[in-house]
Amino acid sequence: MIHCAIVISCFFAIFLPVSVSSKTIYYSYNNLGYLQQAQTATGPVFGYSFDLAGNRKSMMVSPLDSDNDGLSNSEEISYYGTNPYLADTDGDGLSDGVEVNYWGADWISDFDNDRLVNLLDRDSDGDGYGDGFEINRGNNPSDPDDHPSVFLGPIIFPLLSTQDIH
Repeated sequence: MIHCAIVISCFFAIFLPVSVSSKTIYYSYNNLGYLQQAQTATGPVFGYSFDLAGNRKSMMVSPLDSDNDGLSNSEEISYYGTNPYLADTDGDGLSDGVEVNYWGADWISDFDNDRLVNLLDRDSDGDGYGDGFEINRGNNPSDPDDHPSVFLGPIIFPLLSTQDIH
């Protein structure tokens, strides 16, 4: 009877997340009923493997990266302030992980003084060109005087006669 109660409670644990200290932990099991993975919404993923007798062979810990941008969810939420479910938080054409690598220690700088740190600023130098556009063309996204050259051709120039061309 007690054995049956344990099996039933384990059966329910397969389908229900467990809350501990206001954090939800999700468990997944393999087809033999062995724990395969445990994870929280923002923490690491714990992966388990077992032999046929049910003995645990290994446990692997890897950080959860929901948007596959190279930054773990916990880094994005706790440290950088980026969206862990959106690979390119600022929409500049560069993933958050690529931008962190590009900016290095300057990720937290604000080159154009618009109150947005470079990592969260689509246009870090305020020249009207997105950081991804500038970097992909070999320009410096922190220098407003270094922006891509745009050749529009003789047919388009009359249409833009009253507008500034960058």
